Amino acid sequence: MNDVIKNGIAEAIRRGFGDEYSIYADNVEQGMKKPCFFILNKKCVFERLLGKRAAVTYRYGIEVYEQDREKLEKMLVKLFGCMDMISTAEGKMFGRNMSFSIEKGKGNFEVDFRCVVMFEEEKSEYMEVLEREDV
Repeated sequence: MNDVIKNGIAEAIRRGFGDEYSIYADNVEQGMKKPCFFILNKKCVFERLLGKRAAVTYRYGIEVYEQDREKLEKMLVKLFGCMDMISTAEGKMFGRNMSFSIEKGKGNFEVDFRCVVMFEEEKSEYMEVLEREDV
């Protein structure tokens, strides 16, 4: 699911900002082209629900590199609209708990995506049936 959401985030950024910005999903040792976006999986929280279901919340960080602080702020604000709803191979997902900060010349945008998963039912034989005779 992690790769599915990362691809959805990358596509939403491409739609919102065009092809002039590079998008990276892994660490780049050399040759990083600025301005650019890095998509990082920060945290995954698994919450058991009633029945055979669980809610899984994926926390993503998007690092934004831009030299001009004013442009950087505009890019971060624009990400709110881009991450509001993303399209993935599994369907549409809504961004939640979005926030951003600027530290040391880079922008940090964070967003949660939540999905519900179903567990397979265990295959077991039923108990014997008890029949009663009326006396």
